[in-house]
Amino acid sequence: MVKFRMEEWLDFGCDYVNSLDLSEIKIPVITVVGSDDRALPSLEEGRRLEKKYGWRCHVVEGGGHGSTVGGMCDLGKVMGEVFWGEEGEEEVGEGEWRGMKRREGEMVGGMGVWEYWGKDVFERFD
Repeated sequence: MVKFRMEEWLDFGCDYVNSLDLSEIKIPVITVVGSDDRALPSLEEGRRLEKKYGWRCHVVEGGGHGSTVGGMCDLGKVMGEVFWGEEGEEEVGEGEWRGMKRREGEMVGGMGVWEYWGKDVFERFD
């Protein structure tokens, strides 16, 4: 899986993002980075984007590259605080709802990380 990500996602992601005019994005954006990411310079990039575009950079102290997966960061809580201005309660959904919180009108905040990061899901966007 790591080989696939490095060979496929990195080139695809860079080509796609570099083709965009990021100043055109008019919705709230947050980057969530680990302070101890040894895979990529995520902390520096998050801070650069925050300075250049005003996007919020949330730093997971002691977190590595995958700090939003697992117990290092409650992504649903961070998103709730940033996007909806809620003081965070821990988001504790189970199964595919882990890290998500049902909202008014059946809207859901958060994402199912294992579904998002799966190879077959990514291939749909080729």
